[in-house]
Amino acid sequence: MWRAHLRYHQQAHMGNKPHICEVADCGRKFVTAQQLAVHARTHSGERPFTCEQCGSGFTTAGNLRNHCRSRHTGERPFACSQPGCEKRFAERSSLKKHILVHTGEKPFKCQFCGKGFSQSSCRSMHIKKFHQPSSAGLCEQKANSIQEDSLQTSAQ
Repeated sequence: MWRAHLRYHQQAHMGNKPHICEVADCGRKFVTAQQLAVHARTHSGERPFTCEQCGSGFTTAGNLRNHCRSRHTGERPFACSQPGCEKRFAERSSLKKHILVHTGEKPFKCQFCGKGFSQSSCRSMHIKKFHQPSSAGLCEQKANSIQEDSLQTSAQ
């Protein structure tokens, strides 16, 4: 069993993803047919895993488990290993995001100005605020002025 998982993991790194979503404008690729089937639920709206406490539905058992931990049980099994940091998280992904606070790593770069962010959602908010004038409620001229000012400041 574990060898099969390792093989799929290695195939993903090699870009060998033969199972392709055929929904228009999607085209996501997957290593296994099972991964594609789970992904298809995002398009169909199927949510076969239901929370017994609140009735929320989920596409995978893992998503249901994460929901129960964060919303109902208060369980936080993922602890930060940084000395002096007592934070714990319900989801591994939340811990991974938190660790960036300690490392200072900012892997998500703005394609317009190069500013780095620790989370992709923060980069998206930055782009909407500073690089897409209609989203920020600014006219094109004012947005260009702000962008020029920020570029001059970062160049100094």
